[in-house]
Amino acid sequence: MYEEYKKKFIKEIFNISYRYNVRDVFSDFCNVFAISLQNAVWFSEKKEQEYIKTMSKYSKEEQEKLINLGCYVILGLESKMGDFLGECFEELSMNDKKYKGQCFTPYHIGLLMADMTYSKEHIEELYKDKEITSLQDCCCGGGCLLISACDVLKQRNLNYQEKVYIWANDIDSLCVRMCYIQLSLIGAMAKVTCGDALKMEYTEEWLTPLYVMNYNKIVKNFTEREENTQNEAKMNEILPSGNKEQLNLFKRAEI
Repeated sequence: MYEEYKKKFIKEIFNISYRYNVRDVFSDFCNVFAISLQNAVWFSEKKEQEYIKTMSKYSKEEQEKLINLGCYVILGLESKMGDFLGECFEELSMNDKKYKGQCFTPYHIGLLMADMTYSKEHIEELYKDKEITSLQDCCCGGGCLLISACDVLKQRNLNYQEKVYIWANDIDSLCVRMCYIQLSLIGAMAKVTCGDALKMEYTEEWLTPLYVMNYNKIVKNFTEREENTQNEAKMNEILPSGNKEQLNLFKRAEI
């Protein structure tokens, strides 16, 4: 079923693209879908206006097809875990390596790497006496390596939805949205940022629904584990940005 939903997704992209560029349609879809996921739990008026502006480019019929695209992604990832959007991106022949030097990792390679990394003994040691541990990827692409890691942890009978906090980053805003969508749909606690990880300069961030729901748990866990001198740097990875009033309400929320 996973492959069938990918075929339907790609076909629908071409159905919309008769008067648009394929890359633009794919990018617009990822943008509006990501906004709809985050604004349901962590509202941003700026992103809401961006959503409205993007959708206004399309006719009512085309908007319905954009919604269908979201359904195919959901159903595809429900049938099995994978880099659904990354694979569609490749099959749509949009991965021009001249664009940003992009080269997406095939999912089976990601699974192999995760399988080699997460042996049963390693998992037992990694999560011993830890309520939550972190998983990071500073050049995440569509999230292949992160999703495959969650896939293998699930196969090893470890609940990544409760035990793993993910920080993902990419310099390409489209990849950020792809990764955010997929981590949201597999139920990961993740913060996805866009920027230059080497310079530690970030221009935007996305918070998955499960991250928001477990915010107090994540902060409490890492605050207790880090020395005060290290807290500030660590909290910068974990805390969401936003206006002061909204963030204070978020901190006080008992979720």
